[in-house]
Amino acid sequence: MPQDTGTTDLSRVDPKIGVRYNFTPDLMLYADYSTGFKSGGVNPRPTSPATTGIPFGAEKVQAYEVGFKSEWLNHELQMRRPRSQYATAGRTQSHRQRGPAV
Repeated sequence: MPQDTGTTDLSRVDPKIGVRYNFTPDLMLYADYSTGFKSGGVNPRPTSPATTGIPFGAEKVQAYEVGFKSEWLNHELQMRRPRSQYATAGRTQSHRQRGPAV
């Protein structure tokens, strides 16, 4: 069975930047930007001998979020209204591949 060997680079930094503005003590508007990373690897659970050792690439994401938070009724009730959007590159999904019956 083929095995993939490779190198790992752990020097990546993923920032998160946010801005907050309080219109009143009970109403805040915010915006956030962040990045994320999930390293690639080798399929740890092959579904057939043909899929053993097949490498997969890294995933990267850029996340954007804007919204507001407010408090009502003397801080007894909180309301949040976020809106998020994600831009992904190299997304990896798990799926089963049917092979011949053994």
